[in-house]
Amino acid sequence: TNRFSEFHMDGTSAFHPGGNFRVAWDMMGLFFLSIDALMLPLSLAFDMQMSTDNPGGVLLTIFFWFGFVYWCSDIPANFNTAVYRQGRIVETRRLIAYHYLRTWFFFDLGLITLDLISVSTEWSAAGDLATLRSLRVIRALRLLRLLKVSKLKTIIQEMVASTGRSGVVFMLAILNTAILIMFMIHVMTCVWYGIGRGSISSGQISWIDISMATDVSTFTQYMHSLRYVINAPSPPLVAPDNLIELSADTLANILGLIVLGSAVSKISQALADMRANSESDDRQRREIRLYLNSQNAPFELVSRIMKFVDYRLEKMSNISFDATLISKTLQTELYVNQRNAFLVQLPIFSLAQAVYPDVFADLCACLSKDVFEKFESVYLLGSWAKGMVMTLSGTFTYSEPEATALSIEGTAWFEEASLYVDGMLHNSSLATKTFGETFLLSGEDLVRCLIHSPGCTRMFLEYARDFVANLTREKADPFIRDTQMKAGEKACLSNLHYQELYQDPRKKLENIHTASWVRGEALPPLSSEQEEAGLLAGRHTRRASFFGGVTRNSGKQQEAGSWLMRRQESFGSANENLRIQASVLSSEADREFGLRKLIEAVMETTSEAASKTDDHPEASCETSASLGGFFEEDQTLASRIVSAIPELDKRYGPYILFDQEAERGRAESSCISLLALLGKHFDIFTSPQPARQKLLQRQWQE
Repeated sequence: TNRFSEFHMDGTSAFHPGGNFRVAWDMMGLFFLSIDALMLPLSLAFDMQMSTDNPGGVLLTIFFWFGFVYWCSDIPANFNTAVYRQGRIVETRRLIAYHYLRTWFFFDLGLITLDLISVSTEWSAAGDLATLRSLRVIRALRLLRLLKVSKLKTIIQEMVASTGRSGVVFMLAILNTAILIMFMIHVMTCVWYGIGRGSISSGQISWIDISMATDVSTFTQYMHSLRYVINAPSPPLVAPDNLIELSADTLANILGLIVLGSAVSKISQALADMRANSESDDRQRREIRLYLNSQNAPFELVSRIMKFVDYRLEKMSNISFDATLISKTLQTELYVNQRNAFLVQLPIFSLAQAVYPDVFADLCACLSKDVFEKFESVYLLGSWAKGMVMTLSGTFTYSEPEATALSIEGTAWFEEASLYVDGMLHNSSLATKTFGETFLLSGEDLVRCLIHSPGCTRMFLEYARDFVANLTREKADPFIRDTQMKAGEKACLSNLHYQELYQDPRKKLENIHTASWVRGEALPPLSSEQEEAGLLAGRHTRRASFFGGVTRNSGKQQEAGSWLMRRQESFGSANENLRIQASVLSSEADREFGLRKLIEAVMETTSEAASKTDDHPEASCETSASLGGFFEEDQTLASRIVSAIPELDKRYGPYILFDQEAERGRAESSCISLLALLGKHFDIFTSPQPARQKLLQRQWQE
């Protein structure tokens, strides 16, 4: 069993509560709630029914059935939507069902039941007064669905807040207040008209009679009622003996004052907050100018400082954050959401995100942010390296000794080797061309994040060993940026965690055809099962597990620009290129490897040389020459061995496939030594040995 299997998630995962599907689905729910808020009061006040006889009835019928289908579908959608529990996202079906059953399930089921009762009652009413009264009560109960506005309002506020624009947040607050006012006016309009109709039904003089709006159209009656609610006449146009209308008029005025006063207060508060933000920036600028003037700073320095201050104020939020209000887990998740897109560009950190999401979250929290002005040095050639540097925004100039300076924009990382090497000096320089921001990760911070995870520590230790070993193989400049990037990718690919989680299908035994590749024959076509399980489906299966690992931690899919994502997407094209390469070589002449013939030739040459040696001892020195005559086509025994043993091929052999070039050389040397021993060829056996340590003829004979 794969010991990393706990990091793989089920492919049929639940919808993310903040994902695109749920956002679109909730927006659709908000639309149907808005329709209910508009149509239900109208249907109660004006006694509108679903029918095809008038436009109002047609609209009511269409919106009812579309809404009914949506709310029925909303129940299974909620059973398949992940939930947050103690700050972490939960995708377990049992916990999702338990959470939904405890919150909105019975409320949603009850409203759907009311919809069914409403439509069945409306069909069976047929002029029955008692049934019509029951229908009005059922319609009134359906207004309870508007309670779900609070849930959708929270979702919308979180979406707007995630944009990071305070102006949008304030505008949303004003818009919410305006919508609330319009909704209350609409409800009061319908209630006031319903009270008037009730007065007419009871035989009293109603405000409708006084306004002479009895025989006008429904829309005109609504406008009369709206005009009365917005600006009630004084004295009111109500019959002196109609106590119900008098009480309703008084209550409507009191409620209107309360709603209007609350709305004005909210709008004033939002505008005051907007002014406070602007005043805070202006106050800080003014204080800095006063301080610079008191210090008699030169104009050029003041100008540079104020430009830097403007940049910081633009990037920095002036809203203070009390970290004690949220848990440490939520703080860490906030850091992951802000910084994971930068850290996953590096191979080892992208792998850590997939395998050890908790450690990756701690790494995101440990990053320290620095801001630089124009033409300021981030680090200089020959200075001590404090840690790995990642650029966030701005334009930077990167220069190496005896090389052309490069202009770098966007995300890039430098000096990763400083995380694993003590006392490292910078072999390059990095400076800003514009205002720029960077992240710094030191070796001490890396150790603090790894100390509580033995598995992740083992992964980084193996990676660091291979990373440094790859650097030391570079004889020229082992610590320049390109060398470090190549060494990091190679070390990650050879890491045990990567190889167990993301197996390369090219290295599976069933996909290795060394003899055919060496001969130049075309590879046999892959079966559908192999395609699904290996070469073509490898990208998708690993991508699902990769997303799953991230979902456990942050509830969001992996960034599209991550190293692992790019690596897995290149798997299919790499395998296809390998097949095309083998197909191109199919035009080469077919030939036998001839290992048996090689061994027989060595032994035959040895027998002939031995007989000559018995008759003429001085001929022993001619043994190698006679063997060399046999190999006059390839000149060397090594080339004949490589031609005879396909596993030693320098292009398609398994040693090359598994990145074991050194082992291939040792295997080739072992084969040469073995043939030399079998053939008793002293010169061939001892030719690689140094002169002072060379085997003596006497020792060879012994």
